[in-house]
Amino acid sequence: MANRKDVAKLAGVSPATVSNVFDKPDVVKVVTREKVLKAAKKLKYVPNHAAKTLSSGNSRHIGVAVFEYTNPHHMEIIRGIENYAIGKDYMVTVFLLDNAIRDKFSFIQNKQLSALINFTTNIYPDSFIDILTNSNTLLVDFGADKGLSTNIDMRNAYLNFMEKLRELGHKNVGFVTGMDRFRFHCDVRGKLFDLRGQYGFCEDENLISYNDDYRLSSEERGYLGATNLLSVRNDITAIFAINDMAALGAMRAIREAGLTVPSDISVIGCDDISLAKYACPSLTTVSCQKYEFGMKIAEKILECIDRKERGIGEEIATQAFCIYRESLTKVSDL
Repeated sequence: MANRKDVAKLAGVSPATVSNVFDKPDVVKVVTREKVLKAAKKLKYVPNHAAKTLSSGNSRHIGVAVFEYTNPHHMEIIRGIENYAIGKDYMVTVFLLDNAIRDKFSFIQNKQLSALINFTTNIYPDSFIDILTNSNTLLVDFGADKGLSTNIDMRNAYLNFMEKLRELGHKNVGFVTGMDRFRFHCDVRGKLFDLRGQYGFCEDENLISYNDDYRLSSEERGYLGATNLLSVRNDITAIFAINDMAALGAMRAIREAGLTVPSDISVIGCDDISLAKYACPSLTTVSCQKYEFGMKIAEKILECIDRKERGIGEEIATQAFCIYRESLTKVSDL
């Protein structure tokens, strides 16, 4: 079978030019491109990536589903996934699966993905899952019974924050969830917040703000959630937010209510996005090694693909930790 060097020799160009013709044709002059394509046709040359796909049935294409592009958290993980995947001759595509999710099912199915990573809280119809499974698409974060799972273990970080809040004198602690009641109490953060009574915190249900409108961005949900909490309880001294973008929205709502972070209300986010340390005040939050975690996810996915296994019941985990910044302080009247 002819290779890239054979085509380059016949066309009188460099092997790099042959690669550009098939990978980035716009950077090659038309005359040169036609010369390379003519040589490739004569030699029956198949580009390396396509050859691998044809011979293995593996498209070498990983999809990542996200709910919003405006939240940088998953993008840092995806950067790690992509960098590892590219090094192994895989490509990565990010799909925005927001409220138009059903309109995008057929588009994703037609991509014949090697793997699809689900970084959303969407509930997918069984028919969609079945089609992906029957297409030998490795599923990640669609349920432990369907494929691989990823886990940022936040338990110790959240329990440490609740212990710190108790030490600082907080009792009326709210949570801006950004999601509906069912999803929040299924989420690890909801389950951990359900333990708040053990730390001496008020267990009034009004201290939890839920959201059913998934058309809103995280920051909008944070803003509206905090506004709602402050309208029903004027004695809140600390607020957890489901993610950093929601925390930034909550901080805006607190300021508009004539209050100050953290002297009146402390705020704790989650994800440690790059903006968190530049906020004013800088945001206390939950962090993890996102880029390295992405690399780890990609490595495990490719391992499963190579072994032709679905990874059912297997978990890729990383440990979260607390980042203490200016948005957390003791209760002011102590």
